[in-house]
Amino acid sequence: MTKEEIFDEQIDPLMRQIITICEKHRISNICSFALDDDEDSELICTTTLIKEDCNPPEYYKDIMQILFPPEFNGIPYRLETYYPDFTGEQIK
Repeated sequence: MTKEEIFDEQIDPLMRQIITICEKHRISNICSFALDDDEDSELICTTTLIKEDCNPPEYYKDIMQILFPPEFNGIPYRLETYYPDFTGEQIK
């Protein structure tokens, strides 16, 4: 199994639960996973909840700059955006 497959099957369902709980209780977070199995690729899955109403620490902006510096020119492999209630419906 690849790291991506492990993430999709085992971690993603847990992350959906974590995101729902954090959203409900306005808990800011940054979670980033390096899923590349090949030294020449860079597959990263990052989930953030840094909305102002969650009162994120100011240094979260610095963390995001480290994770995704201005010179980052990666191409998203998959980008999914869901409604805040996580009904599974994608925003079109």
